[in-house]
Amino acid sequence: MWLISRERAGSADVPFKVTLSEIAEKLDLQEAAIERLLPWGDSGWLLAEDKTIITRIGYQALCKALFSQADEEPIVTTSFVKYNGITESIFRRLVEEINASLSSNEAEVVQGYLLTFWGQHDELVYNKRYRKWLEEEVATIMKAADRPKTIIGSTFQGNPPKDFLEYVANNLCEMNFNGIDGHVSRNCDGEIEFFPRKYFLTQRGELLQDLRNGKVPFLRYSDLTELDPEITDAGRLVDGQLEGYVIALKKGVLSKAYLEDLASLMKSNLEAQGWACVSTSEAELIAEDINPFLDLIRERVRDLHGDSEIAHILPRPDYLFLADWVQRCHENIEHEARNLAQEHWNKGHELKLPWPLVCEAVGKIYPDLDIEVVWGILEQRRAKVEAVFLGHMQRLQEEVTLQFSQAWKEKVLARLSNYRIGVEGLGDSKLRSELYSTLLDYTLKGLVPEFLQKCRSKNLIKGRSLERIIEKFQQALAGVDAGVGGPSDQFASVMGAIDAFTRAIKAEALTDTELEERKAAQLREMATNMKRVEDGPRLFLTLVLVIHAAHKPGIIYGTGKYAPRLLKQLAGNIQAEKYEWIQRMKEAAKSGRMTPEEKAGIRAMALVACGGS
Repeated sequence: MWLISRERAGSADVPFKVTLSEIAEKLDLQEAAIERLLPWGDSGWLLAEDKTIITRIGYQALCKALFSQADEEPIVTTSFVKYNGITESIFRRLVEEINASLSSNEAEVVQGYLLTFWGQHDELVYNKRYRKWLEEEVATIMKAADRPKTIIGSTFQGNPPKDFLEYVANNLCEMNFNGIDGHVSRNCDGEIEFFPRKYFLTQRGELLQDLRNGKVPFLRYSDLTELDPEITDAGRLVDGQLEGYVIALKKGVLSKAYLEDLASLMKSNLEAQGWACVSTSEAELIAEDINPFLDLIRERVRDLHGDSEIAHILPRPDYLFLADWVQRCHENIEHEARNLAQEHWNKGHELKLPWPLVCEAVGKIYPDLDIEVVWGILEQRRAKVEAVFLGHMQRLQEEVTLQFSQAWKEKVLARLSNYRIGVEGLGDSKLRSELYSTLLDYTLKGLVPEFLQKCRSKNLIKGRSLERIIEKFQQALAGVDAGVGGPSDQFASVMGAIDAFTRAIKAEALTDTELEERKAAQLREMATNMKRVEDGPRLFLTLVLVIHAAHKPGIIYGTGKYAPRLLKQLAGNIQAEKYEWIQRMKEAAKSGRMTPEEKAGIRAMALVACGGS
């Protein structure tokens, strides 16, 4: 065995590697004895931790393979170990011994010196010769680059791993090799990218020039340092190069040229449409700089247009409004509130401002305005708008109540007042009591219900307040007890309810003059209506009532059965001839044989009695 005869070390039958146990078995010795016999003073062989011996021939083969591969590519430790069937510790000892053997100062030998590189995932071994070659290749690419250049390992001999390639490129930048100026980083795909310094300077110069002339509205300090990592104080750099052309904010600088252009545009918009909106999206502002930017633009627009003409309302800070536009807007809002009040009044809706409908209506007037701005303007005027809405509703209520109260005075109050005066003036107590009873029945079942029904048909009863007053009035009338007191007392109770209702609807009390005027008008109406009447008894009753009213206070409300008794009340108040003629008409009406001439005479006498012609 080669352990015994060194001359056999180079023979073909010597294995690449062998274990101590295999040798001990062949020589029939203990492993410890074999280990003591090993040539510890010689080099060119290795003993692993697992008692495996790398023989001289194996050692030489490994050295040759390692040297040869290291000239062509970085060696991945794990791959070399696996392929050659050795342990990592053996591999590292092999590298150490090879490097130790390279003691000569000859340049060609030293270039074969093996170095270790620990990447992110793998351990690499390479020699100086390959590294120098790779540095020259990478440097050539970097030196020629005038814009960002991706450095891809597969384009180089040995396909160096990204970690190793990045290490080489970074060293070239740090050493300023061949005047290389720039920096290396990984792009979003994980590839190695070289950014030449001249590219940064060009980009920075163009960016600052665009900022100066307003093509770039706003520059973040962070964007500048990302573009050029060598910048340590972006604010000082920009201020130094663009003093007087930019305005410093918290997180960046604003172009004065852009500010002027934007202010001019907003001024034009103000003059054209009365309002202007500034968008912060174009400037790509950071949140902390938005409000300072808006303050600057508002101040500049006020300088250009005149502060006194710009309204100091801020439903949103990115809007400006002319004062006269705001005034017109407020007028339009109030107009829409009145329109909505009218619509809701016509529909009988609740007396409450429909706020979303106001916003919708105003939004249609200003379709180009953001709906949030419309809401903001409305909210600032909410109390006023609600007051306008409710005020208009109140005026509509007052108008319809006034119309209702005027009709009430004319059609109910005046008639009942004259009827009461007429009944109270009768000397016959029995007749007076009977007529009170008739008048009471007519009031409760005819006059008042029919009046309210006609008013509803004419839309004169509207609004919750008037409805409540009428409801309360009807309850009061229904509460008149027919079993308490006589007809006059009961009618007095009804008149008390009517007087209270009259005050509730704010109708003024009738004066004596008004009562007389209404009496005269009612009598003329009665006489005129007789032209269309052919019924004899009815004509006779109307004649008696008209003549009685012409000679007595008030007007009597009564049916045909009271006509003879009322006629007796007139004895002595009219000429005997007229009285006798009326008596004959009574008989004619009673017999049903009234002639056309007699009917015409009745109509004529009634017309004369009421002052007509």
